[in-house]
Amino acid sequence: MLNSLRVILLIYFFISIGCSKKSSQIVVDAVSDAQTQVQLARKAGAAETTNKDLLEAQQLLNRAGELMSSGKNREAYRFAMRAYLKAAVSEAIVTADVAENDALEAEKELAAQLDIAEKKRRELERIEAKLEELKTQFDQN
Repeated sequence: MLNSLRVILLIYFFISIGCSKKSSQIVVDAVSDAQTQVQLARKAGAAETTNKDLLEAQQLLNRAGELMSSGKNREAYRFAMRAYLKAAVSEAIVTADVAENDALEAEKELAAQLDIAEKKRRELERIEAKLEELKTQFDQN
């Protein structure tokens, strides 16, 4: 959390001093985007599912902030992009896991509904057979 705050403060610092170079703005944007992606992955539940990847993304982001503050924009950009991609993959894994779990639950529910329908069909057949038997008995009398 403290590292995240430090990165955000670095971003605001660079924005506030009015980075004159376009490349500096690109790095600031990349770090900002990576920070946003890390937060999105965390909100999606990556801390519980892909914690290692999320921690690595945060470390890469922290390193990008350090490099940016040292004026090493090219390296900072690469670290920020790696952090972004690592966090995006982490979020995608969580999203896929949730979708898979939802699909499994829906499949179980469908199987239960089909089982109920099959029991009802067999009960209906039994009742129809009983009615046919009663009809035959009635016709014989």
